[in-house]
Amino acid sequence: MQQKFCFKKLPTLTTKRLRIRKPTKEDAKAIFELRNNLIINKYIKRTPPKTAQDVLSFIKKMKFAFNQQKAIYWIIELKNTKKIIGTVCFWNISKDKTYTEVGYELLPQFHKKGLMTETLQEVIHFGFKTIPFKTIEAFTHKDNKNSLTLLNKMKFVFLKDKKDIGFPYNYIFQLNQDN
Repeated sequence: MQQKFCFKKLPTLTTKRLRIRKPTKEDAKAIFELRNNLIINKYIKRTPPKTAQDVLSFIKKMKFAFNQQKAIYWIIELKNTKKIIGTVCFWNISKDKTYTEVGYELLPQFHKKGLMTETLQEVIHFGFKTIPFKTIEAFTHKDNKNSLTLLNKMKFVFLKDKKDIGFPYNYIFQLNQDN
């Protein structure tokens, strides 16, 4: 029988080109850059951080959410240079650990290089095999072509009848462990 993930230590995941790891306070500058990038934020409704302290508070909030078993937030960095290029997370994790939502962001200069596909393959595998989730959903703006392409490539299914309350321009996609 498979043992469930215990939420004591956030694991580092690795792929051919990437290291997907927990954030540290040393990552604040890179997270500030990501969360303030105009291209990334074009389709995300959030208030960008104004100061380094805002980012440190965000990192602390993500650590607390992990400890409460409500979210897992990783930094995505290139293995060869250790450059932080994005983030990926599971959030809105259900109490029974069968459902979560996945979120991701990637600096624009790294788009269309297969890096987010590589990231999601590893993160989704971890989610289904280690936690183990039964369902992962992704919410994305209907005009975010890169995200729509990625979700289709990853075999997420568009839920045409499900609506994101308060966000009428979002599409919701779902991936089940059985897919």
